[in-house]
Amino acid sequence: MPSRQIVESDQNGTPVYTFADADNCRCLYVGGQKEYAKLQELRQQRIDDHNQLARRSSFEAAFQTSGARGNRKAWWRNERNHEYES
Repeated sequence: MPSRQIVESDQNGTPVYTFADADNCRCLYVGGQKEYAKLQELRQQRIDDHNQLARRSSFEAAFQTSGARGNRKAWWRNERNHEYES
């Protein structure tokens, strides 16, 4: 059985998925369609989380390199004459 790969087999007409982890826990994970669907869901969630973090990181990096963060002046609106001050 290949290490760290999901292998699909058939057991009495029902798909069975096995995953051998010989490198870390030296164990064998076995599941059916329900477990495989949950694995796919968790994988997609992890990919989505990674992509969201990557987008956020690239936005923050662009914000920092544009000078917008360090060179901004503090400003506020003067309520008496409704003008912005810096």
